[in-house]
Amino acid sequence: MKELLIRGQRPYKMLIQPGLLPQAGKYISKTLGGSRAFVLTDSTVAALPSMAMSTLCQSLSDEGYEVSPFQIPAGESSKNPSTYLQVVSEMADQGLQPTDILVALGGGMAGDLGGFAAATYMRGIRCVQIPTTFLAAVDSSVGGKTAIDLPQGKNLIGAFWEPSLVLCDPELLLSLPREVFMDGCAETIKYGILKEPEIIHLLRHALEKMSEGPGEAGDSGAVTELLSQVISKAVTTKEFYVHGDVTDKGKRGFLNLGHLLGHAIEAWSQFSLSHGQSVAMGMVLEARGCAGLGLTSAHTANEIHDLIQSFGFAVDPPCTVQDILPYLVHDKRIRNNTIGLIVAETPGSCHMEPYPADQLEEFAKLGFGEQ
Repeated sequence: MKELLIRGQRPYKMLIQPGLLPQAGKYISKTLGGSRAFVLTDSTVAALPSMAMSTLCQSLSDEGYEVSPFQIPAGESSKNPSTYLQVVSEMADQGLQPTDILVALGGGMAGDLGGFAAATYMRGIRCVQIPTTFLAAVDSSVGGKTAIDLPQGKNLIGAFWEPSLVLCDPELLLSLPREVFMDGCAETIKYGILKEPEIIHLLRHALEKMSEGPGEAGDSGAVTELLSQVISKAVTTKEFYVHGDVTDKGKRGFLNLGHLLGHAIEAWSQFSLSHGQSVAMGMVLEARGCAGLGLTSAHTANEIHDLIQSFGFAVDPPCTVQDILPYLVHDKRIRNNTIGLIVAETPGSCHMEPYPADQLEEFAKLGFGEQ
């Protein structure tokens, strides 16, 4: 088992081990105690062949927990105020107390929504994150950012509420559709561009192993071990940026590489483009924009373009700058008409450059090639 210490406002652990889910109740009980668990998941997880939801609920019951399962529709469109109110209303109907636990079993949407419900119900109850997607495993399950969306943009209502425990079972990732798995690859590539180029080679190896057929080459044990290594290195990289800056006032901002234009494209598409697809495209467009401003070289921008494209991601935007402008101006990182551009000097080395928010249209046009 890999055990990572996440040094946030209050330290917590992430445990990574294939086959961990049936033991989840034991680790939750050992770490948090308590007597009641509200388990939030979505319709996709509930339908998994692995029977993840029933396995988790049984493991909690075996440890003496009174379990209250609750299912919401899958998809980013559920991450809204209406669904949030349904969740916290159900928590109240079930009589959850401040000493009880919310367990979020799912991808980024369930984790974000569940984390926000935990942050706000009775001014905060403890939360356990159990990611079932690669994206949630390498990114959203750790760090404490919780949020729901508004029509005006993504993650506009939220809170910083760190989980008390994160449990990751890489076996849950083996049955993911490839396009869903690739969402996590985009965030993993981001870590490579920011600071840790080695993770990109490890990710390629894992993808190659996953694409091989049955038999020795397709050994699931070898695949889950590789995934464990990738997740561990990704989360360790994220923890470097989160430590000492949980509330995103300084170095945590580096984790927004690709998210400035990526979030705007994702919101414009009404989430028909996934988060990973959007962020991958955003990294390419932002590198072009930075090169156009003279903040990095055209060579670096081309390197990032070729890297993202080599993983099969689309790199050309399906929209115009005018299409995404309403979402750009609502970016939550804008402060005093300034936003920090994340500039890749070379893959593995980045810096943050203050940039006037009222010139974001110009920056976007450079990235989109509209100038």
